[in-house]
Amino acid sequence: MKKSYLLKVCAVLLCTLMYTNASAVVVIDFEKGGAGDGGTMSCNDEPSPIPPFSSCNVAVGTDITIGEMNVTGTDSADGTYVVQGGLLNFNTGTNMITLEGSISGIVTTQILLSGSFNEFSYTSTPLVGGGTVDTFTANGPDNKSVDLLNALGVDLDTPFSFFGFSLQQQSGVVTSTIISNTGAAIVPIPAALWLFASGIIGLVGFARRR
Repeated sequence: MKKSYLLKVCAVLLCTLMYTNASAVVVIDFEKGGAGDGGTMSCNDEPSPIPPFSSCNVAVGTDITIGEMNVTGTDSADGTYVVQGGLLNFNTGTNMITLEGSISGIVTTQILLSGSFNEFSYTSTPLVGGGTVDTFTANGPDNKSVDLLNALGVDLDTPFSFFGFSLQQQSGVVTSTIISNTGAAIVPIPAALWLFASGIIGLVGFARRR
C-alpha cells in the first residue's frame, strides 16, 4: 500500500515539473508603428518551394518600414519599444526573412529577426480609378537576436514562430505591417524541486528493497 502511494506521489510530482517547464509564453510583435508608410512588395510566377504554388509563386518585400516592438510574457521587460531604422526584407523564392534595426536603450543596429516561410499567400485587388491593394500573409519559424533576447531576459533556447505575418500595399507602397510572433519559453525548474523529486524517488527505491 505504501509503495503504491509513493509511486503515485512521484508520478504527480514529475507531471507538475513538466507542466511548469512549458507553461510560460513570450510574445514579441513588430509593426509599422510611427515609422510611416514605406517599402514595396511584388510577386512573379517563378517556381517556388513554398505552398500554395499559385500564380504568385515568389513574393518579394523590400525595405518595408518597421517602427514598433511590443513585448509580453517576460519577467520585467513587457512593454512597447520604438524600433529605429527598422527595415523588413523577405523573399519566398530564397525562403528568407530579415528585420534589421535598433531599439533605443536595448540593442544597437543589427538583425533583430531572421527566419523562413512555411506557407504564404499574396492577393492583388484592383482599385476603382487605378492602382491595386496587395495583401501578403505568411507563417513560419524564426530566430531573434541574441542581444535582444538577453536584454529582454528571455531564454536563448526559446523557439519562436511568426503566425500573423500580414502586410498591405496600396498603389506600390506598403501601408500596413504586422508580425505577430510567439515562443514557448523554457522556464528553469528551481533546484529545490529537483532535490525533492530525487528524495521521493529514493524513498520509492528504499521501500521496494524492503
